[in-house]
Amino acid sequence: MATTKCKLHPFLSLLLGTLFVSFASGMPLNQIVEKINGGFCRLMTSIGLVIVFGTIIGT
Repeated sequence: MATTKCKLHPFLSLLLGTLFVSFASGMPLNQIVEKINGGFCRLMTSIGLVIVFGTIIGT
């Protein structure tokens, strides 16, 4: 809904949804930041090479 009706970027929409669910579940702020950073770091280490090689091939 945030991407279609509000024209919000999908990344920001997912981040806001994550923050909303985390606060609604009662998770402390410092733990929310740690979990988001840890998940993003794991994602970038696993898919980072694919993005780099795709960019090299695309240019």
